[in-house]
Amino acid sequence: MNIHKNARLTPLRREEMALSVIEGAFSKAHAARVYGVGQDRGALGRAL
Repeated sequence: MNIHKNARLTPLRREEMALSVIEGAFSKAHAARVYGVGQDRGALGRAL
């Protein structure tokens, strides 16, 4: 799988972020800040 050079997250990091929200370790807002993505769209939205 080719990862775009401007991609903020790889599929593995996206899964890690989603699990942290699902398991309750981070809120969506906190996960977005930690992983450097937007809260409403993009990686966080795709992951959840």
